[in-house]
Amino acid sequence: MSKTVRSPDGHVKAADAVQLFVSITDADSPYTPANSNEYISVDSSGGAVSINFPVAGQGGIFTVNIAVGGSDVTFSGLASGTTINGASSQTITGGTPGAYSFRAVADSTGALGWRSI
Repeated sequence: MSKTVRSPDGHVKAADAVQLFVSITDADSPYTPANSNEYISVDSSGGAVSINFPVAGQGGIFTVNIAVGGSDVTFSGLASGTTINGASSQTITGGTPGAYSFRAVADSTGALGWRSI
């Protein structure tokens, strides 16, 4: 998939630079952010969007901003056993606009997963 990658201030980043901002739609779904993606803007007005987080511990923090809602936005783990808030997935019904941040954390058993912060 081809995207224009911009920093939050709107400047286009060099191809090998760390991606700070990525904008996706249903056409990009399912989308798996690179470990360097820190901010993902979502437009779900054209259809449902799925975001598959990488194995926790390989990423750090992701912030997902549902800029334009309309359809469901689902967060899930890319690998078997990767959890989102302790479950296999989390769905924002109707793609309710707002910001959702996730951090890689260990649960009480030491297993890594993604938690809302």
